[in-house]
Amino acid sequence: MISVNSTKQSHHHHDHLTSEVVACQNCDHEYTGRYCSQCGQRADTHRINWHYIWHEIPHSVWHVDHGIAYTLRQLIVRPGHTIREFLEGKRVNHYRPLALLLMLGAVLLFVQHGLGVSYMKASQAMFDTKQGSAGAQAFQAQMFEWIDRNQTLVYIIMIPFFAFGNWLMFRRQRYNYPEMMVIQTFVTNFTMLISLAIVVLFWALGGSVEAYKTVMGVSLVVMFGYYALTYYQLFQRRVGFFSVLWRSIVAYAISYLLFIMLGMIGGLGYGIYSAVNNPSAFKSEKPAATVQQPHK
Repeated sequence: MISVNSTKQSHHHHDHLTSEVVACQNCDHEYTGRYCSQCGQRADTHRINWHYIWHEIPHSVWHVDHGIAYTLRQLIVRPGHTIREFLEGKRVNHYRPLALLLMLGAVLLFVQHGLGVSYMKASQAMFDTKQGSAGAQAFQAQMFEWIDRNQTLVYIIMIPFFAFGNWLMFRRQRYNYPEMMVIQTFVTNFTMLISLAIVVLFWALGGSVEAYKTVMGVSLVVMFGYYALTYYQLFQRRVGFFSVLWRSIVAYAISYLLFIMLGMIGGLGYGIYSAVNNPSAFKSEKPAATVQQPHK
């Protein structure tokens, strides 16, 4: 049982903190209260000891009530509602979406290297890369290798394209393009979570081309369902679920086509540059002529 005296002492301690003028240890701003009104630093800073380590590290990593764990849990359980609340200004409990994306990207890369699996190698094996010139084959191999090394960057680059597609299909909901980019960043965080699960499944199935086809099919079904649920909740059911579903599919197709078109333009520019500087690499290899031996 907590004594009355200890309770009074606790209240007296907090009252002392809130009424005393304190100089912030971080920015030297003078204030009253438990937090600096200038930078948010806590007033009751203490010397770092074992108690600090025991409390601060788990709190900083997991943040059960806010931060990384809270944001991920909300994106899984109620994605559309939590994104809408974030856009409306309820942000203190959430981890920043882009920072979370970078962290999940690092985890994804670590898991892939740890398990020794690669989507891009399976994708490259599925598409026949033996056709065309040596230069074209080399360019395609370099492209797959670059994507494999920079998956998080590719996800980030694709955000503006998918945001545009969704803004186009849901423009009557009056979310502007920057807001759509934030929405898509949150959705991409869930995509990262799915990618982590898919990597493990891909590895468990043996990492073959057939396994790649299977896991990609599963991921597409899950993602389209998640898109529909997210926007259905986000718009507070003003748009029907199946209407949201087909609009999400069309938005995905538009966004992906735009991304591919710009990628092709970039690839064409790179190809022209390479052809000018190294024309011999883009000549198709002819099979060696066979010399027929005279009949004896």
